[in-house]
Amino acid sequence: MPWCDTPEDLCLDKLSEAYFGNEGLGKTILGTKSNVKKFKKTHIEDYKKRFYNADNVVLSFAGKITLSHAEKLVEKYFLPFIKSYKSDCVDINSNVNLSGRKYAVKDIEQTHFALGFKGVKYDDKESDALSLINIILGMGMSSRLFQRVREELGLCYSIYSYPSCYRNTGTIIVYAGVNNESFEAAFCAVKDVLKEIKCGITDKEFERGKAQVLSSFAFGEESTSSQMILYGKYLLFTGKVFDPKAKMKKINSITKSEVDGLLRDLDFENFSAAAVSKKGIKLQF
Repeated sequence: MPWCDTPEDLCLDKLSEAYFGNEGLGKTILGTKSNVKKFKKTHIEDYKKRFYNADNVVLSFAGKITLSHAEKLVEKYFLPFIKSYKSDCVDINSNVNLSGRKYAVKDIEQTHFALGFKGVKYDDKESDALSLINIILGMGMSSRLFQRVREELGLCYSIYSYPSCYRNTGTIIVYAGVNNESFEAAFCAVKDVLKEIKCGITDKEFERGKAQVLSSFAFGEESTSSQMILYGKYLLFTGKVFDPKAKMKKINSITKSEVDGLLRDLDFENFSAAAVSKKGIKLQF
């Protein structure tokens, strides 16, 4: 198990393992302590030769730069080190939810737990609807999870949800940090909120969620680093150039019936789970 000082991060790492298994997306990006200690310079060089080639690399620029200047920078700093051959295709079976349970013991005063459900893949036609659902479910202080579990019931210190979208799969994550004695009640409250939202959202929630998705995208356009990552990642994952006008049009076209339909399709009964707590605390999902 990788060493991690932050219980929240450790919990989410264990959740990835519970959901995907001990391979592919289930592995922590840091690697295990023992594996990192084995690294040699030749390992890094071999990896670079295998994967850092023209078929795998996207260079994305954003800000005050011209195409000719960008081309000169690429020719000077990247082309001499990028190979032209195509690397082996790494096949990762990641379109799964193993419904696993993972636990870690740490000498802390709280219990951290997270639940993972099947979502949608990157650039899926329903990805914007899922973003809207996430805002209503667990993003921010106005969300259902925050209002119910923290504000009304006082069962947690921190609670939120977020979607993770990958090339061929996706997840929805719910995380909470609670007192040890509040774990069972908080877990049940989270399940109640998930059960209720399956019945659909209100018109007010829909309008607020849609406005927040649009504003988040608009604010992202003001950040050069966000734009650089967005355009580069989109081209790398889809092979297409990102079209911001088409994106805005797509978000504006979302209807409440589409969101409610996606909610009915989401399976909140089938989940993977992880928890981090001190020794002796009884945890049962």
